[in-house]
Amino acid sequence: MFGLPSSTDKHEAQWQKFASTAELKKASEDAEAILEQQVYVWTEGGKVIAANFTLQSESGDWALYPDYCFRKNGAVAEISSELRTFYGMMIIRRAWVFDSKGDLLKSTEEFLDLKTKKPKKPGPDDEFIDESTPVYHGVADLPFLSLLPEHRHQP
Repeated sequence: MFGLPSSTDKHEAQWQKFASTAELKKASEDAEAILEQQVYVWTEGGKVIAANFTLQSESGDWALYPDYCFRKNGAVAEISSELRTFYGMMIIRRAWVFDSKGDLLKSTEEFLDLKTKKPKKPGPDDEFIDESTPVYHGVADLPFLSLLPEHRHQP
């Protein structure tokens, strides 16, 4: 489990590793160290196979939940993402599927009303503001790579 505290004017925030869910929860409850980004990482045989992020605004107006599945060689296979935002009262679900070379095979997008969960396209009068899903094409692109034990000694 990893977290990225909100940055201050004094310094750029650095990713931190947490030993347990309880430790991560305690850090995210600390008013002085709001974790704007959290990620749970799954490994198999020492290799990262999945990463599930929670990204949110400091104000709490939106939260983005991108999930990444990686192949054994570290390349991304699939990304699924859900944005929940009070800007326009929307849920946006997106998914991308990549081939073994990293080329996009398929993508989908679904817009839903935040309250009713029924299909809804953002209109010109909505205050909808989209948030883009970060695309990590491989494990090597993850922003906390240096904190992963199997990657610490690699250049």
